Amino acid sequence: EDILMEKKIKNPTITLSTECQKEILTLKIEDNAGGIPENIKEKIFDPYFSTKMEKDGTGLGLYMSKIIIEKHCNGNIYANNGKNGAIFTMKFKPKPKKEISE
Repeated sequence: EDILMEKKIKNPTITLSTECQKEILTLKIEDNAGGIPENIKEKIFDPYFSTKMEKDGTGLGLYMSKIIIEKHCNGNIYANNGKNGAIFTMKFKPKPKKEISE
């Protein structure tokens, strides 16, 4: 949302889509803000990396999202560029059922 306002995108759009195949739930979040610059794409999930330092960015938002998704939701998060902007894809697998012993 911030980048859409910062870049003054006409008709700003954030699209959410879901899909479920073979017990894998996929959530995609896509914007039309032009995408993630290639020179920072590999760093965006690193702790304390921010493009918003001058605006009080801490660099913890995407890092914490990744940790929560991986450690607590049995999933993964990826970032890529689409034709109009960034695409964040999250994939969630069912958690293994715990056996109850008597």
